[in-house]
Amino acid sequence: MESADSQHLQRALYLSAMGSPNAALATLAHVVSPTATSLRGQLLLSLGRPQQAVDVLEQADDVYGRLLLAKALFSNQENERALIELQKLKELLPTVSDEIELQDLTRSTELLARKVQLELTNSSRLGNINDAAYLSSAKPKVELKPEPTPPKSAPAAIDKKYDWYQNATHIFVSYKVSSPEVSRDAKVAFSEN
Repeated sequence: MESADSQHLQRALYLSAMGSPNAALATLAHVVSPTATSLRGQLLLSLGRPQQAVDVLEQADDVYGRLLLAKALFSNQENERALIELQKLKELLPTVSDEIELQDLTRSTELLARKVQLELTNSSRLGNINDAAYLSSAKPKVELKPEPTPPKSAPAAIDKKYDWYQNATHIFVSYKVSSPEVSRDAKVAFSEN
């Protein structure tokens, strides 16, 4: 026979999968376990409540909970704390015994660390989001007319899978390429859409 906590956890996972994060949170209200803490934090992040996620995930003591805490801190624009949590997480990674899980967690940790580092670099250069809005409104508007380019199919050497990230002032899109020559010879054209 399953324990009540286990039943509540399964019900919360089901509700989450069915798109009812608030109901899932209510179901988890009295469940105490590392999995429940991580799920609670993940649900709060998905609801756009990063400060509440930080409050919940600060109690996490497992690898997944610490990764979610770093994500919540990043979402809450607490980048210095996120970087500290990522360092702690890197120290915990060797405790993961499954090789595939370890690779996935390492990849997620490194990606988030790059995003945090980039945000820290950009914020020190540009200031906060209000400064960035002021800077963009103070610039004179210049209308650029894009050069017409014939449509080309992407070279076979560029992986069509991509990753993207957005901050207050920039959007970053990254593609995997097979060699430095492909990267050097690639051309990017932006249009209205």
